[in-house]
Amino acid sequence: MRSATTVSIAGVGVDAKAAAAGFTPLVARIPHPAGGAYRILFWLYGTVVALFPLGELAVWLGGQKSPPGREPQILVTIPVTLLAIALAVFLFRCGSGSVRKRAFYLYPQGYLTTNSLGRVNRVKRWEEVRSVDGFQPGVVTTVQVLGGQTRIAYRIRHVRGRSIKFTEVAGQEKLVPMAYELHAAAVG
Repeated sequence: MRSATTVSIAGVGVDAKAAAAGFTPLVARIPHPAGGAYRILFWLYGTVVALFPLGELAVWLGGQKSPPGREPQILVTIPVTLLAIALAVFLFRCGSGSVRKRAFYLYPQGYLTTNSLGRVNRVKRWEEVRSVDGFQPGVVTTVQVLGGQTRIAYRIRHVRGRSIKFTEVAGQEKLVPMAYELHAAAVG
């Protein structure tokens, strides 16, 4: 069971989590650099799931006849179709939330991240961060997909736990320079 502070309604969850962690004042809220890619994936999965109810509707409206003894079981198909509709709506909502709600909140003491539903999913103090890789000279990995903009791969490494990996458009970095400066100021 989650506490009431993890539910984010207009930033209430972020503010409560930041206060509980002792983070003050907010330096920057930066949308997650990979939010667009997450949106495409959520919408792709949502489209695939949404095709099932459309297929069911076509079968019902077309009046397709089944062999004797193999008639569709209405008590099974209707709940499954409703479940597929609900899942498709959820995936589309997560897709739009990946762009609007998935973000990094940077503070002088640490950072918070939120997921596509706006809930805080990670709270880390800068002392728990080992390094912000990719910002130092000589440690640069570039990525370019289908002739798009060149992006630079970065990683925030933690002393314990999983690293956060993301890319930012080369020459337009926002998150990494700020995180690097805040981490250096806090750790020394």
